[in-house]
Amino acid sequence: MPSSTPSPLDPEAAGRRYTRIAARFLAARSPTQGVDYLEQAIARCATRERALDAGCGAGRPLTRHLVEAGFAVTGIDLSAGMLELARQAVPEAQLRRADLRQFDEGERYDLLLAWDSLFHLPYGDQRRATHHLLSLVTARGVVLFTAGGVDDERTGAMHGESFYYSSLARSAYLSILDEDGFELLLDDEDQAPLPHTVFIARRRAGAPAATAGPD
Repeated sequence: MPSSTPSPLDPEAAGRRYTRIAARFLAARSPTQGVDYLEQAIARCATRERALDAGCGAGRPLTRHLVEAGFAVTGIDLSAGMLELARQAVPEAQLRRADLRQFDEGERYDLLLAWDSLFHLPYGDQRRATHHLLSLVTARGVVLFTAGGVDDERTGAMHGESFYYSSLARSAYLSILDEDGFELLLDDEDQAPLPHTVFIARRRAGAPAATAGPD
């Protein structure tokens, strides 16, 4: 870690800031961002019954794409404003205001998506939160998530609001996936020179369900 790092922005506060910029964020969002990767993840699913979009935001394009692929979709987010837009865009989805670090309604998901959501968590929560999300994936289920891919904390501005970002190193996420019984299917740097890593992985045959790991 760098010797001088920004103070984490509590995810609840980040949710409120996303609410303030929700309409502007949606208007600026690419209608295809992440869709190619999501299609690759869907193609790897042996079963297409339930999907969880952890950090669904305004629901487009990814939550909408999951619904159109035939999944029963649950979407969670901490931004009330983003969820209101998602309800308009994806009325078929079950949408919840919830923290991905604790969310568990007892369901397990054939596909778990966490696109640009983990990196808003405090650095110290990264490992445990990733283990927790992986524990929600079915046997032979698939996960698609993004991270900064470098061991770092930073702040940035978006539509006039300040946001905190953190990430473990790429090797740390690969280790977590292996510990929890997942085989890596893809990792790709899709926004070079910006650090933005896309991971797709599938639970190995016979691998036990993941459990929350150490901080």
